[in-house]
Amino acid sequence: MQNAIIHRSVLAEARITATPAVGQRYFFDDIPDISKNNIVVYGIIGYSATQLALSPAQRTVIAAAAVPSLSFTLVDAQNVELVQRMPVYDTVRSLNGGFIAVFDDLRMNLTRSYIEVMATTSLNSGESWVCELLYRYIK
Repeated sequence: MQNAIIHRSVLAEARITATPAVGQRYFFDDIPDISKNNIVVYGIIGYSATQLALSPAQRTVIAAAAVPSLSFTLVDAQNVELVQRMPVYDTVRSLNGGFIAVFDDLRMNLTRSYIEVMATTSLNSGESWVCELLYRYIK
């Protein structure tokens, strides 16, 4: 099992707002405290309904069976895709051997980052993928 020193963390979510279709993108909800490009993200932990029933906005979290159906892309302030189509599966610790996806200080723009539907298996409109962003403020 891999552990990281957590400086700060926050739950972020991307909600599936329509009937899922392959190739459809759904953007992360805004979190004002971290949306000012004044942070660097150094890790991400994904969750399914097995670990977290409801999102911070009280939405249903995607089922464990839906995890392989999604990928995510992290985008920076200049609209550069820093992490492209990383499988959500790779971020769920109960599925990946306990690992945390660790990055080299990404300056992420949350509201430009998104999940993408790779298959529609077990996905439903109104559900969210929730992830925990491990971050620190830029000094």
